[in-house]
Amino acid sequence: MTRQIIRFVTVLLFAVGLTACSTPQSSESEQKIVELQKQLDAAKQEAAAARSQVLPAETAAGLPVESAATVQDQPASEPSTPSSQGATRGGPGQSATAQSTARERELAEQTARNAEQASRDRAATEQALSEQKAVTARQADQNAELRRQLEEMKPRELTLPTGTTIPVRTTAEISTKTVSNGSVFEGLLERDLVVDETLLAKAGSRVTCVVVAADKGGKVKGVASLSVAARSIAGVNGNTIAIRTDSYGVDAKTTAGKDAKRTGIATGAGAVIGAIAGGGKGAAIGAGAGAAAGVGATLATRGDAAVIPTETLIEFHLAAPASVVFRK
Repeated sequence: MTRQIIRFVTVLLFAVGLTACSTPQSSESEQKIVELQKQLDAAKQEAAAARSQVLPAETAAGLPVESAATVQDQPASEPSTPSSQGATRGGPGQSATAQSTARERELAEQTARNAEQASRDRAATEQALSEQKAVTARQADQNAELRRQLEEMKPRELTLPTGTTIPVRTTAEISTKTVSNGSVFEGLLERDLVVDETLLAKAGSRVTCVVVAADKGGKVKGVASLSVAARSIAGVNGNTIAIRTDSYGVDAKTTAGKDAKRTGIATGAGAVIGAIAGGGKGAAIGAGAGAAAGVGATLATRGDAAVIPTETLIEFHLAAPASVVFRK
């Protein structure tokens, strides 16, 4: 419709121009010119109104404002061909479609890039978490090992109960001839000493022992006797284990037979001497004197010593509990 109005206005102006050039000026012509001028003004107003309606429609269709103005201002003598009109109207639409397609493609590519980056970030995060878990596990193991070592380094109090057997093997002979009350000697622990699965002393460790009683004897009323006990053990890592045990005792072999024989010999010798000196009566006196001499000799002579031989295994027993502060 806008093109028809423009075409009409153009023809009208062209007719007015021809009329003005071919006829002389007259009142009639002036009236026609005034009337034509009014018609021209009305046509312009109508064209302006139509243009105001066309511009929003062209803009909504994707046609730039400049293109719409160009179409409206195009002279009527140069009407647009259907092909050119299609090109003019279709060009911006096609451009908008191409731009929309390009935008969609760009958005799709950006989405793909974002997804790929998110996947890489997720993989990196999972790897970092896995590494952190491994580090945490190693640290936990190290902490546990340190705690174990600290616990082992702490001193622990262990108790050997009453009655615990302490086997000791002697390394030298112990005799009432060479020792006295309070004498100290050493033996060797026969086997490992273990409490609560903890090794306190190894087999072969030194055991300090003491002579509790040493009676040399030698009197008719008794024989020699010897009693010993253990007092301490050399434990592992320089620990000394103080103990109190029962006593182990031995007695000397009895000498009653030897004493009687010795007395009989003395009695016979006295009788012989008495007979030589004074006959039968002298023999009786001599026998009594010999017997007295034999008893005196027996009393003056000591019996066998009490002896604990070398390599004797003595099993002492604790007479009281023994507390041990064990340090590694």
